[in-house]
Amino acid sequence: TNIEEAGGDQGPPTGATPTQPVTEGQATGEPGPTPTTTAEPIEPNEPAPVNAPTACVINITVPLENGEELIDVATFYVVDLRPRIRIASYPQAVDEVIAFQDRSGGLIETWEWDFGDGGTSTLQHPDHTYTGPGCFEARLRVTSPLTHWFTGRYFTDSVTRTVTLDPLDPGTAHIDLQVWDGFRPAQGEVVELRDDSGIVETATTGADGRATFDDVPNNGASAPEEQVLFTVQGQTETLVQVPLAGYTVCPKLQIGDVGILAIDVVKAENQEEGISEADILITFEEFRFPGVPDDNGSFQLTEMPTETYTIVVESPGRATQTVQATVEADETVTVTIPMPLQ
Repeated sequence: TNIEEAGGDQGPPTGATPTQPVTEGQATGEPGPTPTTTAEPIEPNEPAPVNAPTACVINITVPLENGEELIDVATFYVVDLRPRIRIASYPQAVDEVIAFQDRSGGLIETWEWDFGDGGTSTLQHPDHTYTGPGCFEARLRVTSPLTHWFTGRYFTDSVTRTVTLDPLDPGTAHIDLQVWDGFRPAQGEVVELRDDSGIVETATTGADGRATFDDVPNNGASAPEEQVLFTVQGQTETLVQVPLAGYTVCPKLQIGDVGILAIDVVKAENQEEGISEADILITFEEFRFPGVPDDNGSFQLTEMPTETYTIVVESPGRATQTVQATVEADETVTVTIPMPLQ
Protein backbone atom coordinates (compact mmCIF):
# COMPACT_ATOMS: atom_id res chain seq x y z
CA THR A 1 0.00 0.00 0.00
CA ASN A 2 1.38 3.38 -0.82
CA ILE A 3 0.21 6.96 -0.60
CA GLU A 4 0.24 9.04 -3.72
CA GLU A 5 3.48 10.90 -4.26
CA ALA A 6 4.31 13.27 -7.07
CA GLY A 7 6.06 11.48 -9.90
CA GLY A 8 5.83 8.15 -8.13
CA ASP A 9 4.98 6.18 -11.26
CA GLN A 10 7.55 7.72 -13.58
CA GLY A 11 9.21 5.09 -15.70
CA PRO A 12 12.89 4.73 -16.57
CA PRO A 13 14.24 6.44 -19.68
CA THR A 14 15.67 3.27 -21.22
CA GLY A 15 17.29 0.06 -20.01
CA ALA A 16 16.96 0.99 -16.34
CA THR A 17 14.11 -1.30 -15.34
CA PRO A 18 12.82 -0.92 -11.77
CA THR A 19 11.36 -3.84 -9.89
CA GLN A 20 7.83 -3.07 -8.77
CA PRO A 21 7.27 -3.62 -5.05
CA VAL A 22 4.89 -6.49 -4.32
CA THR A 23 2.26 -6.23 -1.60
CA GLU A 24 0.16 -9.25 -0.70
CA GLY A 25 -3.55 -8.73 -0.29
CA GLN A 26 -6.94 -10.11 -1.17
CA ALA A 27 -8.44 -9.88 -4.63
CA THR A 28 -11.70 -8.02 -4.95
CA GLY A 29 -13.49 -11.11 -6.19
CA GLU A 30 -15.50 -9.10 -8.70
CA PRO A 31 -15.62 -11.00 -12.00
CA GLY A 32 -14.10 -9.41 -15.07
CA PRO A 33 -15.07 -9.73 -18.73
CA THR A 34 -14.83 -13.17 -20.27
CA PRO A 35 -11.84 -13.35 -22.66
CA THR A 36 -12.16 -14.90 -26.08
CA THR A 37 -10.76 -18.36 -26.77
CA THR A 38 -7.60 -16.80 -28.21
CA ALA A 39 -7.05 -14.51 -25.26
CA GLU A 40 -3.62 -14.56 -23.70
CA PRO A 41 -2.46 -12.21 -20.92
CA ILE A 42 0.64 -10.17 -21.66
CA GLU A 43 1.50 -9.65 -18.00
CA PRO A 44 2.87 -12.61 -16.01
CA ASN A 45 1.97 -11.31 -12.53
CA GLU A 46 -0.80 -13.20 -10.79
CA PRO A 47 -3.71 -11.99 -8.64
CA ALA A 48 -3.27 -12.01 -4.89
CA PRO A 49 -4.29 -15.26 -3.18
CA VAL A 50 -7.97 -15.36 -2.30
CA ASN A 51 -7.20 -16.51 1.24
CA ALA A 52 -4.90 -13.59 2.02
CA PRO A 53 -5.88 -11.79 5.24
CA THR A 54 -7.78 -8.50 5.01
CA ALA A 55 -7.37 -7.57 8.68
CA CYS A 56 -5.31 -8.47 11.71
CA VAL A 57 -6.45 -8.07 15.32
CA ILE A 58 -3.98 -7.12 18.05
CA ASN A 59 -4.80 -7.51 21.73
CA ILE A 60 -3.15 -4.86 23.89
CA THR A 61 -2.72 -5.54 27.62
CA VAL A 62 -1.62 -2.67 29.89
CA PRO A 63 -0.83 -3.44 33.58
CA LEU A 64 -2.28 -0.92 36.05
CA GLU A 65 -0.80 0.20 39.37
CA ASN A 66 -3.56 -1.51 41.33
CA GLY A 67 -2.58 -4.86 39.87
CA GLU A 68 -5.42 -5.03 37.38
CA GLU A 69 -4.99 -5.11 33.62
CA LEU A 70 -6.48 -2.89 30.94
CA ILE A 71 -7.20 -4.87 27.81
CA ASP A 72 -7.87 -3.23 24.46
CA VAL A 73 -8.28 -4.61 20.97
CA ALA A 74 -6.90 -2.86 17.89
CA THR A 75 -7.81 -3.93 14.37
CA PHE A 76 -5.49 -3.13 11.47
CA TYR A 77 -6.80 -3.54 7.92
CA VAL A 78 -4.56 -4.98 5.25
CA VAL A 79 -5.07 -3.12 1.97
CA ASP A 80 -3.46 -4.11 -1.32
CA LEU A 81 -3.92 -1.50 -4.05
CA ARG A 82 -1.44 -2.91 -6.56
CA PRO A 83 -3.19 -2.96 -9.95
CA ARG A 84 -2.95 -6.23 -11.81
CA ILE A 85 -3.88 -5.57 -15.42
CA ARG A 86 -4.84 -8.20 -17.96
CA ILE A 87 -5.31 -7.45 -21.66
CA ALA A 88 -7.60 -10.07 -23.11
CA SER A 89 -6.76 -9.74 -26.83
CA TYR A 90 -3.26 -10.74 -27.88
CA PRO A 91 -1.61 -9.93 -30.16
CA GLN A 92 -3.35 -6.59 -30.44
CA ALA A 93 -4.37 -5.28 -33.83
CA VAL A 94 -5.78 -1.99 -35.07
CA ASP A 95 -9.58 -1.64 -34.89
CA GLU A 96 -9.94 -4.69 -32.63
CA VAL A 97 -11.66 -4.35 -29.26
CA ILE A 98 -9.23 -4.82 -26.38
CA ALA A 99 -10.71 -5.81 -23.03
CA PHE A 100 -8.74 -4.26 -20.17
CA GLN A 101 -9.17 -6.14 -16.91
CA ASP A 102 -8.26 -4.72 -13.52
CA ARG A 103 -7.23 -7.17 -10.82
CA SER A 104 -6.55 -4.78 -7.95
CA GLY A 105 -6.68 -6.17 -4.43
CA GLY A 106 -8.09 -4.40 -1.39
CA LEU A 107 -10.90 -1.87 -1.25
CA ILE A 108 -11.15 0.14 -4.47
CA GLU A 109 -13.62 2.97 -4.99
CA THR A 110 -12.57 4.58 -8.28
CA TRP A 111 -10.76 3.51 -11.46
CA GLU A 112 -9.15 5.99 -13.85
CA TRP A 113 -7.91 4.56 -17.15
CA ASP A 114 -5.84 6.53 -19.64
CA PHE A 115 -5.27 4.45 -22.78
CA GLY A 116 -2.47 6.62 -24.15
CA ASP A 117 -4.30 7.76 -27.29
CA GLY A 118 -6.60 10.31 -25.66
CA GLY A 119 -9.20 7.74 -24.60
CA THR A 120 -10.19 7.36 -20.94
CA SER A 121 -12.58 5.35 -18.80
CA THR A 122 -13.77 5.15 -15.21
CA LEU A 123 -15.01 1.55 -15.44
CA GLN A 124 -13.24 -1.25 -13.65
CA HIS A 125 -13.11 -3.46 -16.76
CA PRO A 126 -13.37 -1.20 -19.84
CA ASP A 127 -13.15 -2.03 -23.53
CA HIS A 128 -11.09 0.15 -25.84
CA THR A 129 -10.27 0.23 -29.55
CA TYR A 130 -7.12 1.78 -31.00
CA THR A 131 -7.47 3.16 -34.54
CA GLY A 132 -3.82 3.18 -35.56
CA PRO A 133 -0.67 1.11 -35.05
CA GLY A 134 1.90 2.14 -32.49
CA CYS A 135 3.04 1.87 -28.88
CA PHE A 136 0.64 3.26 -26.29
CA GLU A 137 1.18 3.72 -22.56
CA ALA A 138 -2.02 2.52 -20.87
CA ARG A 139 -2.22 3.80 -17.29
CA LEU A 140 -4.54 2.67 -14.53
CA ARG A 141 -4.96 4.66 -11.32
CA VAL A 142 -7.07 3.31 -8.46
CA THR A 143 -8.27 5.05 -5.29
CA SER A 144 -9.37 3.46 -2.04
CA PRO A 145 -12.16 4.86 0.17
CA LEU A 146 -9.74 4.45 3.10
CA THR A 147 -7.54 7.32 4.26
CA HIS A 148 -4.22 7.45 6.02
CA TRP A 149 -4.71 7.80 9.80
CA PHE A 150 -2.15 10.63 10.07
CA THR A 151 -2.35 12.65 6.84
CA GLY A 152 -6.00 12.00 5.99
CA ARG A 153 -5.04 11.38 2.34
CA TYR A 154 -6.73 8.62 0.35
CA PHE A 155 -4.68 5.56 -0.54
CA THR A 156 -3.95 5.42 -4.27
CA ASP A 157 -1.85 3.36 -6.62
CA SER A 158 -1.13 3.40 -10.34
CA VAL A 159 0.61 1.31 -12.95
CA THR A 160 1.53 1.82 -16.60
CA ARG A 161 1.70 -0.85 -19.30
CA THR A 162 2.88 -0.54 -22.89
CA VAL A 163 0.22 -1.72 -25.37
CA THR A 164 1.57 -2.56 -28.82
CA LEU A 165 -0.82 -2.29 -31.78
CA ASP A 166 0.20 -4.15 -34.91
CA PRO A 167 -0.36 -2.74 -38.43
CA LEU A 168 -3.33 -3.79 -40.53
CA ASP A 169 -1.10 -4.77 -43.45
CA PRO A 170 0.53 -8.12 -42.50
CA GLY A 171 3.30 -7.46 -45.02
CA THR A 172 4.67 -4.34 -43.31
CA ALA A 173 6.09 -3.45 -39.91
CA HIS A 174 5.67 -0.40 -37.67
CA ILE A 175 8.29 1.31 -35.50
CA ASP A 176 7.79 3.80 -32.68
CA LEU A 177 11.31 4.81 -31.74
CA GLN A 178 11.52 6.87 -28.53
CA VAL A 179 14.69 8.87 -27.95
CA TRP A 180 15.76 10.00 -24.48
CA ASP A 181 18.38 12.55 -23.50
CA GLY A 182 18.99 11.70 -19.87
CA PHE A 183 15.59 11.57 -18.18
CA ARG A 184 13.82 13.73 -20.76
CA PRO A 185 12.44 12.90 -24.23
CA ALA A 186 14.68 14.29 -26.98
CA GLN A 187 12.72 16.54 -29.36
CA GLY A 188 13.79 17.48 -32.88
CA GLU A 189 16.30 14.68 -33.43
CA VAL A 190 16.58 13.02 -36.84
CA VAL A 191 16.09 9.28 -37.20
CA GLU A 192 16.96 7.57 -40.48
CA LEU A 193 15.66 4.20 -41.62
CA ARG A 194 18.10 2.59 -44.02
CA ASP A 195 18.52 -0.65 -45.89
CA ASP A 196 21.33 -1.81 -48.15
CA SER A 197 20.32 0.69 -50.84
CA GLY A 198 20.42 3.73 -48.53
CA ILE A 199 17.89 5.86 -46.67
CA VAL A 200 14.35 4.52 -46.92
CA GLU A 201 12.58 7.00 -44.65
CA THR A 202 13.41 9.86 -42.30
CA ALA A 203 11.47 11.00 -39.24
CA THR A 204 11.98 13.68 -36.59
CA THR A 205 11.20 13.11 -32.94
CA GLY A 206 8.30 15.06 -31.47
CA ALA A 207 7.79 16.50 -28.02
CA ASP A 208 7.46 12.98 -26.61
CA GLY A 209 10.76 11.94 -28.19
CA ARG A 210 9.04 9.56 -30.62
CA ALA A 211 9.93 9.06 -34.27
CA THR A 212 7.26 7.03 -36.07
CA PHE A 213 7.76 4.85 -39.13
CA ASP A 214 4.64 3.43 -40.82
CA ASP A 215 4.48 0.66 -43.42
CA VAL A 216 8.09 -0.40 -43.08
CA PRO A 217 8.79 -2.91 -45.89
CA ASN A 218 10.10 -6.30 -44.88
CA ASN A 219 9.17 -8.48 -47.86
CA GLY A 220 7.98 -11.25 -45.58
CA ALA A 221 11.53 -12.16 -44.52
CA SER A 222 11.90 -14.65 -41.68
CA ALA A 223 14.52 -12.37 -40.10
CA PRO A 224 14.72 -8.59 -40.50
CA GLU A 225 17.62 -7.22 -42.50
CA GLU A 226 16.91 -3.50 -42.40
CA GLN A 227 18.26 -1.32 -39.62
CA VAL A 228 17.26 1.94 -38.02
CA LEU A 229 20.18 4.34 -37.88
CA PHE A 230 19.76 6.98 -35.24
CA THR A 231 21.99 10.03 -35.75
CA VAL A 232 22.30 13.21 -33.72
CA GLN A 233 24.78 16.01 -34.22
CA GLY A 234 27.41 13.78 -35.75
CA GLN A 235 27.42 11.27 -32.90
CA THR A 236 27.98 7.58 -33.54
CA GLU A 237 25.01 5.95 -35.20
CA THR A 238 22.93 3.47 -33.22
CA LEU A 239 21.49 0.43 -34.99
CA VAL A 240 18.15 -1.19 -34.20
CA GLN A 241 16.70 -4.08 -36.18
CA VAL A 242 13.41 -3.59 -37.98
CA PRO A 243 10.65 -5.91 -36.68
CA LEU A 244 9.23 -8.79 -38.62
CA ALA A 245 6.44 -7.98 -41.03
CA GLY A 246 3.06 -7.59 -39.39
CA TYR A 247 4.42 -6.46 -36.03
CA THR A 248 5.18 -3.27 -34.12
CA VAL A 249 8.21 -2.59 -31.94
CA CYS A 250 8.83 0.17 -29.40
CA PRO A 251 12.60 0.60 -28.99
CA LYS A 252 14.04 3.26 -26.72
CA LEU A 253 17.41 4.89 -27.26
CA GLN A 254 19.48 6.94 -24.84
CA ILE A 255 21.64 9.63 -26.44
CA GLY A 256 23.06 11.13 -23.24
CA ASP A 257 25.98 9.65 -21.33
CA VAL A 258 25.04 6.60 -19.26
CA GLY A 259 26.69 4.25 -16.82
CA ILE A 260 25.89 1.38 -14.45
CA LEU A 261 24.84 1.82 -10.84
CA ALA A 262 25.59 -1.23 -8.68
CA ILE A 263 24.58 -1.49 -5.01
CA ASP A 264 25.84 -3.98 -2.43
CA VAL A 265 23.81 -4.17 0.80
CA VAL A 266 25.88 -5.75 3.57
CA LYS A 267 25.84 -6.24 7.33
CA ALA A 268 27.76 -3.53 9.18
CA GLU A 269 29.24 -6.06 11.62
CA ASN A 270 30.45 -8.30 8.79
CA GLN A 271 30.65 -6.53 5.46
CA GLU A 272 31.48 -9.78 3.67
CA GLU A 273 27.90 -10.95 4.29
CA GLY A 274 25.22 -9.52 2.00
CA ILE A 275 21.61 -8.76 2.97
CA SER A 276 18.92 -9.98 0.61
CA GLU A 277 15.90 -8.95 2.72
CA ALA A 278 16.02 -5.24 2.00
CA ASP A 279 14.09 -2.59 0.07
CA ILE A 280 16.06 -0.22 -2.16
CA LEU A 281 14.73 3.08 -3.48
CA ILE A 282 16.87 5.09 -5.91
CA THR A 283 15.61 8.59 -6.73
CA PHE A 284 16.56 11.51 -8.93
CA GLU A 285 14.21 14.49 -8.86
CA GLU A 286 10.74 12.97 -9.44
CA PHE A 287 12.07 9.69 -10.88
CA ARG A 288 12.01 6.61 -8.68
CA PHE A 289 13.68 3.21 -9.14
CA PRO A 290 12.66 0.69 -6.46
CA GLY A 291 14.25 -2.72 -6.20
CA VAL A 292 15.38 -5.59 -4.00
CA PRO A 293 18.87 -7.14 -3.80
CA ASP A 294 19.61 -10.70 -4.83
CA ASP A 295 20.73 -13.49 -2.48
CA ASN A 296 24.17 -11.89 -2.27
CA GLY A 297 22.79 -8.46 -1.38
CA SER A 298 23.52 -7.01 -4.83
CA PHE A 299 21.29 -4.88 -7.07
CA GLN A 300 22.15 -3.21 -10.38
CA LEU A 301 20.63 -0.78 -12.87
CA THR A 302 22.15 -0.37 -16.33
CA GLU A 303 21.98 2.57 -18.75
CA MET A 304 21.50 5.09 -15.96
CA PRO A 305 22.00 8.73 -17.02
CA THR A 306 25.05 10.41 -15.50
CA GLU A 307 23.37 12.08 -12.52
CA THR A 308 23.69 12.06 -8.74
CA TYR A 309 21.16 9.70 -7.15
CA THR A 310 19.84 9.34 -3.61
CA ILE A 311 19.75 5.74 -2.40
CA VAL A 312 17.60 4.71 0.58
CA VAL A 313 17.91 1.16 1.95
CA GLU A 314 15.60 -0.36 4.55
CA SER A 315 16.10 -3.79 6.09
CA PRO A 316 14.06 -5.44 8.86
CA GLY A 317 15.74 -5.01 12.24
CA ARG A 318 18.38 -2.64 10.89
CA ALA A 319 18.76 1.11 10.73
CA THR A 320 17.68 2.81 7.50
CA GLN A 321 20.63 4.07 5.48
CA THR A 322 20.63 6.98 2.99
CA VAL A 323 23.58 7.66 0.69
CA GLN A 324 24.25 9.48 -2.57
CA ALA A 325 26.06 8.15 -5.62
CA THR A 326 27.08 9.78 -8.89
CA VAL A 327 26.98 7.70 -12.06
CA GLU A 328 29.92 8.26 -14.41
CA ALA A 329 29.82 7.89 -18.19
CA ASP A 330 30.57 4.36 -19.40
CA GLU A 331 31.61 3.31 -15.89
CA THR A 332 30.22 0.97 -13.25
CA VAL A 333 29.79 2.81 -9.97
CA THR A 334 29.55 0.35 -7.08
CA VAL A 335 28.18 1.55 -3.74
CA THR A 336 28.55 -0.62 -0.65
CA ILE A 337 25.95 0.18 2.04
CA PRO A 338 26.62 -1.32 5.50
CA MET A 339 23.42 -1.81 7.49
CA PRO A 340 23.89 -1.63 11.30
CA LEU A 341 21.49 -3.26 13.74
CA GLN A 342 18.89 -0.97 15.28
